[in-house]
Amino acid sequence: MNIVWDETPHLEGGLLLSQGHLQDYFALTRYPPLLDTIIAGYFKLFGASVFAGRLVSVTFSLLTLVVVFKLASKAYGRKIAFLSSLILATMPGFIWLSRVSLLEMALEFFFVTALLLFLYWLHSGKNTTILLSGIVLGCAFLTKYQGLVAGLVMVISVPFVLYHSQFKAKISRLFFLIIASGAIVVPVLISIYASGTLSQWISLIQQSDMQTNQYSVRFPMSIFYLLEMTVPLDFVHPINILVFILGLHGLALFIWRRKPEDKLFLIWFAVVYVFFTFIATKSWRYVMPIFPVIAISAASFISFLYDKLQKTWKAPQVDVDKKLITKILAGFLILFTTVALVYSTVDAYGWLQKDAVSIPLPDAVHYVANGFTTSNQSVMVIAPDNYINQDMTDFYLSGYEAKNNLAWQYPLVPVDAYTPDFNITQMISLCQQKDVKYLLLYENKNTPFFNSTITPTMVLENILQSGKFYDQSTFGTAPRRIFVLQVNETAM
Repeated sequence: MNIVWDETPHLEGGLLLSQGHLQDYFALTRYPPLLDTIIAGYFKLFGASVFAGRLVSVTFSLLTLVVVFKLASKAYGRKIAFLSSLILATMPGFIWLSRVSLLEMALEFFFVTALLLFLYWLHSGKNTTILLSGIVLGCAFLTKYQGLVAGLVMVISVPFVLYHSQFKAKISRLFFLIIASGAIVVPVLISIYASGTLSQWISLIQQSDMQTNQYSVRFPMSIFYLLEMTVPLDFVHPINILVFILGLHGLALFIWRRKPEDKLFLIWFAVVYVFFTFIATKSWRYVMPIFPVIAISAASFISFLYDKLQKTWKAPQVDVDKKLITKILAGFLILFTTVALVYSTVDAYGWLQKDAVSIPLPDAVHYVANGFTTSNQSVMVIAPDNYINQDMTDFYLSGYEAKNNLAWQYPLVPVDAYTPDFNITQMISLCQQKDVKYLLLYENKNTPFFNSTITPTMVLENILQSGKFYDQSTFGTAPRRIFVLQVNETAM
C-alpha cells in the first residue's frame, strides 16, 4: 500500500528526530511527539523506510491484543478473554490500522492499558497501580490528545463501580492519577510551548477540510457512530455487522447484569461515544477505543448464552427432546460466531485488497534525485492528494535517496479534499522562486478534483502548453502513472 497523506507527518517527523533535527521537527509537527519518537527509534534500529515506520503500528496492535486479553481475563476469565482477543484481532478496522503509521493504534494500546491498570487498582487498591495507570494515561495524551478520554472514563466510573464504603477510601487516591499523568505531560507541554509550536497542536484540534465536513454530516449526530462503525463506505466496514450485533447484545447483557466490571465497560462505551459524538469532525478512527469494549461484550454475550444452554442440556431433570433442542441451539451459536469471525476476516481482506494502491512514487523520486545537479534544485508535486504530496516526496528524498534537496507542492491544499484554485502563472512563478527542476503529477485515474471539473490530464496539457516544461519520463501504468516534467531552462 502506498503512503497515505495522514501517515506523512509521522514518517517525516520520525525521520527528522532520528537524524537529530529537533528544530526542523518542531517546525513541522502538529501532533503530540510520542509516536514520532517511537518511529524514530525504529528508524534507528531498522533504517528509515515505510516498512519500519509501519512496523510500529504492528507492534502496538499485537501488544493491544495482549492487554485486551489481560483486561477481559481479569474481568471475566480466560475463556472470554481469548474470544475477546480473537474478535478484536479480526475486526477490519483494527487490521487496517495495524498496518499504517497513524496515531490510533498506539493510542489504543495506551488507552486500554491505562484502564487495565485502573481495573487492577479497583481490585487491589495499591497506590503503585494507580500511579502506573496515570503514567500510561499521560503517554496516551502524548500520543493523541483524545487519550485524556480514558481519564474521564476512570473518574466517572469510580462512584458507579465502587461500593459506598470503598468509594470514600479510594476517591482521594485519584489524585495520584492526576499527579502521575501531569508528571509525564507537563514537561513535554512546556518544551513544546518553548519551541513555539503549541499553537500548531491547538490549530490541528480545530482543523477540518471540506471533504471531512461533508463526511461528518452523512448520518444524524446521535446515531452517527452506530452506523459509522459498520457501514461508512461500500468496501470499508470497521466492525463487521454480525460482530457489532453480538457486541450490542453484550452491552444489553451488561445493563441487565450490572456487575462492577459490566458498569466499567458500559461507562467506557458511553463516555467515548458521547465525547466524540459532540465533536463536529467525525471519523470511525476516532472511536477506536470502543472496539475493545465491543469485542469483550460480544465475547461475554456468546459465553453467557453458551453457558445457559450447556446447563440446560446437562441438567438431569430435563427431558431428551429439550436437551436435543438446546444442543442444536448451541451448535447454531457456535456456527454463527464462526461465520461472524470468518466474514469479518474476509471483509478485512477485501478492504485491504481494494485499498492496496501501489504508486511508483519511490521510482519517480529516485529518477528525480539522480537528475539533481546542485543541492539548491528542488521538485514540486502538482495537484497533491491522498497518495502523493510534498511530505511523501521529501521522505523518499531524504530517507531513501539521502538527498537534501527540497520538495514543494502546488496548490498547498490537497485537491481531493478542497476545491483547487489552479493558476498556471502562479505555479510558474513559484517554480522560479524555489529553483524547481522537476514536476511530479499523479494521473489518479483522471479523477476530477474535489468539487471541480478539472482533471490531472487537463493540468498536464496546460503545463505543457505553457512551454516552460517538457515531458521527461513516466512511471507506472495507466491509470495510475506519475508524470515527471522537467523545467525548460531556456524558456524560464
